[in-house]
Amino acid sequence: MPNEGSSPGPLPCVVLRRQSHHQEMRSAADASSSWSEGRKSSSPPSLLTVALVFIAVLWTSAFIVFSLGAELLAWDVRFAYLPAADAILHGHSPYPALDDPILEDQKGYVYPPQLAVALLPLTKLPIDLVALIVTAGMLVMLFLTLRLLGIRDARCYAASLLWMPVASGVLLANVSIPLALALAVTWRYRERVPEPAIALGLAVSAKLLLWPMLVWTLVTRRRSRRAPLRRAQAARRCEAVPRRRNSGAAPRGNADR
Repeated sequence: MPNEGSSPGPLPCVVLRRQSHHQEMRSAADASSSWSEGRKSSSPPSLLTVALVFIAVLWTSAFIVFSLGAELLAWDVRFAYLPAADAILHGHSPYPALDDPILEDQKGYVYPPQLAVALLPLTKLPIDLVALIVTAGMLVMLFLTLRLLGIRDARCYAASLLWMPVASGVLLANVSIPLALALAVTWRYRERVPEPAIALGLAVSAKLLLWPMLVWTLVTRRRSRRAPLRRAQAARRCEAVPRRRNSGAAPRGNADR
């Protein structure tokens, strides 16, 4: 209990200081990152962590080598994207006819043209080399995605490699992992404009299903603009309370009574 002569006025300011202290931790991803960094600095990796990382690397290397030998690595690039890029290079349409049998085999290019245009520099390379280059790029983008989200725990990286949707994205070399990277960039730089604009622009142009993220950016940006105004208004209230008491004015609640 405070003394009779003590002033409870600074309590809102204490709340403001607490809010400003925790303003950087605005999401579960930020909290997870802080917890992960604390764990990393406090203890060395355990034997189970080393074993998990070893299994993940061994599994990933094994299916890459097997898929490359079976001419299945980077399926989408091998059978859809690269032939479409080669067609563009020779002045033809990258899209097959509606009655083309390759559509039934899921080997037809049915995406926006920029995906094929991006592979134009690789059309002169051997197909197996292109598959390895694209697969390496998928792995790099996967690690960048986790890194941008603030994940530092090695077990999370190993678990992602063992997760079947990730293995499928690496094996097929489709746009799933690049889209995840674009969403990670949008989240990481959500307080800025250029990075989310470029990332979401490329992602939505490649896959229209991500259009709700445009609405999300507008909503969150409006809230972030209102937050400084609310903090300024609360700070002015904190400054007004001692002034009223120093001038001898009674609190509003007591005056009403």
